[in-house]
Amino acid sequence: THTHTHTATMAKAGGNPAIVAKRKKNKKSRKSTSSTEKGAGEPVPASDNSATTAATTKNTTSHTEPVPLVQPVFRISAGSVYERDVCFTPDAKYAFVAQGSNVLLVSVRTGKTVRRLSGHSATVTHIALNPDNKLQVYTSSLDRTVRLWDYTDSACLKTLELPWPVTFVQPSPDGAYLYWAGPGKHNKSTTLYKESLAGDAKRSRLATAAGTATWTSNATGLLFAAFSGNELVVFHSGTGDAAQLQHSHAITALVCHPSELSVATGDTRGVITHWHNVFAAAPVTTTVHWHAHAVATLKYNVDGSYLISGGEEAVLVVWQVATRSKRFLPRLGAPIARLGMDDDNTVYAVSTTENCVLFIDAASLETTSVVRGLKYGPNAAPSSLALSGATLAVDPRTNWVVCRGGLGELQFYNPRDDRFEFSMQVVGRNYVSRAFGKHIKPTHIHFAAFTKGGKWLVTSEERRDKVVGNDVRLKFWSRASSEHKFKLSASVDPPHYGSVNCVAVHPFDPLVVTCGSDKTFKTWALSSGGGDDAEDKELAWRCRSVAGYRDNLVCRFAAFSEDGSIVAVIFGQTVTLWDLATHELQRTLNFPSLSEAPLLQCFFVGHYIVAWSSCAVYTWNLLTCSVWWKLKMPVASVHLDRAGGRFAVITGTPASAAHRRCQPSTQSRVVLFAPDSPVPIQTLQFATSLGLRVPAAAAFVTSKATVAWRTNCLKEVLVLVPVCMIACVCACACLRVRVHMIACVGLCMCVGVLVWLCICVCMGFCLRMGACLRTQLLTKVQVLMFICPGEFWRVAFCLGLQKAR
Repeated sequence: THTHTHTATMAKAGGNPAIVAKRKKNKKSRKSTSSTEKGAGEPVPASDNSATTAATTKNTTSHTEPVPLVQPVFRISAGSVYERDVCFTPDAKYAFVAQGSNVLLVSVRTGKTVRRLSGHSATVTHIALNPDNKLQVYTSSLDRTVRLWDYTDSACLKTLELPWPVTFVQPSPDGAYLYWAGPGKHNKSTTLYKESLAGDAKRSRLATAAGTATWTSNATGLLFAAFSGNELVVFHSGTGDAAQLQHSHAITALVCHPSELSVATGDTRGVITHWHNVFAAAPVTTTVHWHAHAVATLKYNVDGSYLISGGEEAVLVVWQVATRSKRFLPRLGAPIARLGMDDDNTVYAVSTTENCVLFIDAASLETTSVVRGLKYGPNAAPSSLALSGATLAVDPRTNWVVCRGGLGELQFYNPRDDRFEFSMQVVGRNYVSRAFGKHIKPTHIHFAAFTKGGKWLVTSEERRDKVVGNDVRLKFWSRASSEHKFKLSASVDPPHYGSVNCVAVHPFDPLVVTCGSDKTFKTWALSSGGGDDAEDKELAWRCRSVAGYRDNLVCRFAAFSEDGSIVAVIFGQTVTLWDLATHELQRTLNFPSLSEAPLLQCFFVGHYIVAWSSCAVYTWNLLTCSVWWKLKMPVASVHLDRAGGRFAVITGTPASAAHRRCQPSTQSRVVLFAPDSPVPIQTLQFATSLGLRVPAAAAFVTSKATVAWRTNCLKEVLVLVPVCMIACVCACACLRVRVHMIACVGLCMCVGVLVWLCICVCMGFCLRMGACLRTQLLTKVQVLMFICPGEFWRVAFCLGLQKAR
């Protein structure tokens, strides 16, 4: 046994010669050098070699080549679009939608993003138009700033720095003052302030509401109101009057009347209360009731004659205030979180918890366009996007990331363009609100996998209910001619006597292996019917074999080898190797100690098998059938980069999922390994100021943007260059020689054709060589997509990029 020697050169993006020199100097001690925090919103690369001291290797070969510098790229995308109010432009053709730290200017007619206002470093909390200039808009953020934008040019005109995070902003009617609200030092109250915009930096404190109150105002900026629990606080900016009212139930929604001194509130019972003349000694109240659950949001039209409301029922209710009559727009697909309306009362903006904004025509109540983000599941948590095993599926035909969406949906997200493409109904069930105070058990999609080339999609769904029993289905979908459509080909109910623990797809053939809690694994193959009719000869999925290892071991996971001849199946703490041709057991790989935690997943990397539990990562060498190296660390998930022959380990085990032999950890890192060495190639550690913990899911995605862009440019050159040359030669000939014009034009055309052929041959050769070079470069560049609370992050590992260049 020899000690594995490996010198890892790890630096953050751009490289740091001082850190590299320090590590070379302290090579024996192997002290870890952590980099300084880059700031809120970005993970921080850091080296961590302390974990490698527990590694045991049998590699007799020492690496002499230095590891190339890794330059990760970070980007936050696909944030929430439904948590903030939507603001319309004066002509109601465009609307402002807050998405994370950005503000999107979207078209109401098409729903497409026209411009993006980027500059805040934290979440945008409120948007308000400038009354002095309708082409300008104010935005507030938790980064303690208020910005003034010219949205026609996406330019920030002014930044106002404030002492506390800003949750609300509203300019005065004359534009001389700015009203804003924010929590105090200890977050015990929320205060409304008046800020002067004349440059004298005058600030006055107007009103205070207890707790984390939510402030709002009418369009004129004269009446302000906030609620916290049962307490209602109202303030008039013109007279300076303030009132504090008490409600009998907890308030959940609040809106100010546009012209009168009255407000409307919604409570947990679903009752809407109108408070008339709120500054009187005893305000008059009137109530209306339709909602079965708490009222989530309220909105008046421009003259206060209509009031719209929404909540958990996923129904938009339009109230006529004078007559109390109402209209309904039902089945919006998800609970309503926010409502908006333009000044002309022609368009409604309905934000639902499926992370989308619906623009609805006020007259016909028909949806005109939709602004979509990534849909969350029924619990509206980031973990609801992940498939089982903290993984994300990748469509091999389009390189789109596939994750879970709403109720029984799969959604396709384009990571290159940062765009939600489409959603696919797998279960086929509509949203139903609570019945008698209890939520209906939903059906969850646990697995989704594509065959080679993306022709077939395999999904596994399960509904767990103690009353009516569990419902498990395995479905096979065929891709239609369109990239956005899949057709159900077969449905197996149930595929196993119990839950499906894994779905593995053959790397080349239409072959699927499923592992079940019934302690068996099944092989499903695509075959044609044996009948004489044309219908009997259609392709169909059938179960080809059923196998098991021991009666007391649960079948957890399956993975195919790179050539597809062997399948590795995990039973408890044992990895079994099976021959697909004969369905015979070839070899078993066991732990060195039975006291370890059970194995969770595994995969092949060359002639190595990498497996992991919640406490450690193991690597077996198939040539010797022995453990090559072992590394103890809290493992959340492991993801394979097949193109680069590497794998990424996401550390940090949540306390709820921690094994009893493991120490739970909340610190999350992404550690990149090669299968032959326990020394990390690169370690990325998240900034602790963000509060980011273990990512919910991850997957490697290959980028093809470079090839497409360069190929298109060369095609344009091949067309434009000969046309321009021929036009120039003909023009010069016509100007110089007028007598023999026809002969000169003919001669110039012949010369131009010859020159064009030479250019095509030369540029075709360059295009061919360039395509080969770009292919080699792209096989070394992989992008790790992972979900951290609510948003997608992208990390690009560019190993070997300098050598490829």
